[in-house]
Amino acid sequence: MTLRQLLLGVAVAAFALAALALWRAVFAVRRRARAGRRPGWVGLAFRGVLIAALVALGISSLINAPPPEPVNQIAPAAVSATVAFVPLAYSQPVNSVAGVSARDGSTRWTWHAPTRLERIQPGPPGVAFALFDSGSLAAPITLAALRLSDGGVLWQYTGLSFSFEPETLDQDGGRVYALVGPVAGPLSVVALDGITGAQIWRVATPPGVAEFTLLAVASGVVALVGAPNGPANRWQAVGLRATDGKLAWAVVGPTPPPMNGSQWQPRLSASRDVFFVAPRIGQLVALDARTGARLWSGARDFAPNIPLAIGNVAATADTLYEVTQSTSPRLDSHGLLLPGQVTLAARDARSGRTLWSDAFDGPSVALRAAGGALLYSDGVWLYAIDPANGARLWRQNSFMVDSVPQASPTASGGSVLYILRYERDPNLLHAFCIFCLEDAWVYAVNPRTGASWWRYHLGTAQTTHITL
Repeated sequence: MTLRQLLLGVAVAAFALAALALWRAVFAVRRRARAGRRPGWVGLAFRGVLIAALVALGISSLINAPPPEPVNQIAPAAVSATVAFVPLAYSQPVNSVAGVSARDGSTRWTWHAPTRLERIQPGPPGVAFALFDSGSLAAPITLAALRLSDGGVLWQYTGLSFSFEPETLDQDGGRVYALVGPVAGPLSVVALDGITGAQIWRVATPPGVAEFTLLAVASGVVALVGAPNGPANRWQAVGLRATDGKLAWAVVGPTPPPMNGSQWQPRLSASRDVFFVAPRIGQLVALDARTGARLWSGARDFAPNIPLAIGNVAATADTLYEVTQSTSPRLDSHGLLLPGQVTLAARDARSGRTLWSDAFDGPSVALRAAGGALLYSDGVWLYAIDPANGARLWRQNSFMVDSVPQASPTASGGSVLYILRYERDPNLLHAFCIFCLEDAWVYAVNPRTGASWWRYHLGTAQTTHITL
């Protein structure tokens, strides 16, 4: 028996007992009236309390019952479309990738990395990139190109710089661009053919006032952004021509001091022809991708997010989406910290003009554009938003967007959206816990309605949040 079945059974029983108690109370009152006796107020009060308690129990059981398990249906994806996910195994290292049918969620293939898997990322059409380490933080990362049709390895390249950030690898026009080199030492940028893995060019990162750690590609330019290196306290961005790696432009700017003592690593996003650089909390700069010219900039009170690696900026072809703090956190009358409100805004990528904005209760946890929708999470609710006008399409409770372990965020032209959800074990022994074992599921949903077509079981993971 699942937890949903048990709670629904409790609700039915509670409502039935409440109806029985109500009938018995009415029957008792009418019987005493026929006998010419006054009602027994003590008995009626007791029955009233009992009926209210049973109704409350039934309502609470209905509210807390998990949603029904979706019946796998065919999603509107191509028959051959395959998405890649990382299965989870409690207390076991993560080292495998599963290829899953985008239409029905069935497993098509499984590939095992020789060591611990760092992450997977989308590659050129029909290809997923898997990054795995060599067993040591000081060792370089190996990039494996997997064929999505059958999981076969097209090629491997060893030497990528270790980083938890996805902004060290990007691809455009069938080519792959990555930062390569040791953890402590000079880095280089390499361009590889996405299908064969052949090296097209490799150049050392330009010398300057910053240590380059982020990479993105737009309009035939590979942008590098670095944090201050030494006492100069200045950020730097450079653009390399994607054709041959030669320097196209360079920009240096002052780094503002951290806000409220917060530490911040630079962020880098790209639209079709604009690079967005957030050197520190409180600053956002838009650079023309082809020339490096500053298009617009401004002060930004970025909403605090968990973790910082997720970022509060997402970009599509012509639009920048950002989350900023609109009201400061405060203490309520009971001394509890309220996160304050945040503002989600859409801006024209080249001019910075505000297209629309909306207010949410904080804190901001994640913001991503995928599947033809804009996804925003506050840690409790996942909102799907129409990127064109900011209309809220739907929201789901307990879904996660900040750690979706996927290589292909959409299939069939963006008609399928994949999101991650952790669910409790239906065993009641695990209903109240702090260190909880929970099942991780990937749901294939309609980006316009939130309705699920199918779900895929990733495995079991231990969460450290309190589950009630």
